[in-house]
Amino acid sequence: ATKNNIAIGLESLNNGLLDTSTAEQNIALGRFALTNLAIGRYNIGLGTRALENATNTNQNVALGYEALNSVNGANTGFNVALGYQALKNGVTILDNVSVGRSSLSNLTDGVSNIGLGRQTLEKAINTSYNIGVGLKALQNITTGDSNIAIGYNALESITSGERNIAIGSGSSRTLATGNNNITIGANNNLGSTDISNNVTIGNSDHVNYRMWTNGWVTVSDQSLKNSITEIPVGLNFIRSLRPVEYIYNNETNQSKTFGFIAQDVNDAVKKSNLKNVGIVQQFDQNILGLRMNDF
Repeated sequence: ATKNNIAIGLESLNNGLLDTSTAEQNIALGRFALTNLAIGRYNIGLGTRALENATNTNQNVALGYEALNSVNGANTGFNVALGYQALKNGVTILDNVSVGRSSLSNLTDGVSNIGLGRQTLEKAINTSYNIGVGLKALQNITTGDSNIAIGYNALESITSGERNIAIGSGSSRTLATGNNNITIGANNNLGSTDISNNVTIGNSDHVNYRMWTNGWVTVSDQSLKNSITEIPVGLNFIRSLRPVEYIYNNETNQSKTFGFIAQDVNDAVKKSNLKNVGIVQQFDQNILGLRMNDF
């Protein structure tokens, strides 16, 4: 031990043990672990090439082959990498947590990302404030910030979107570039690879949604609206609608529901020559939905 450094392994802490080094209170265990560190404190590198190229950084913990292999710079540190090549290419990185094989392995510049699970945030390059929990969660994100994905393959395809939240296995798996979306539930999607500002709760297997409340409150203030005009259709449009009763395919007790068929409403809208009307929505791939508050 020199300057309270501990080094075990071929060329581990090679520079840190020199008289010219100011590195102190570091631990290196494994071949080439912390081999280039000359300035820095309280780093722990356990595994071959863990923290190998760090010359000036503080308070990193690297456990695994090539974990935190490249971190370097006076304004870097406080990273935790556990697993094979976890945070391998990180250079100017700060306060990141990576647990799992190849998690955050390509991040070169980023702050406060958390990847828990194999290949989480694997392709992230320059991004911050993301949280990925579960195998391949946020696997393809490259530059988007402030996303949260919890569950196997959650937000797997997103590359540059921001402020998205996906909770559940496969939740928002196909979303690529959208922003500010929320999906809760397994294998549910937003109906488009590029969509923003939408919320989806549940999936096609859910039958009923329950909440202890006396009603939903929907924002409707005049100050939030523009181009306000009276609807150019009246009772004739209402009469063209076809109210029906039906049983959902996934209904377990064969309970009937009253309502409308989206395709029927879409036909009524077209016949009334209404333009840019959002009452009928593309819900998920080939599935249509209705914006019921319009009624």
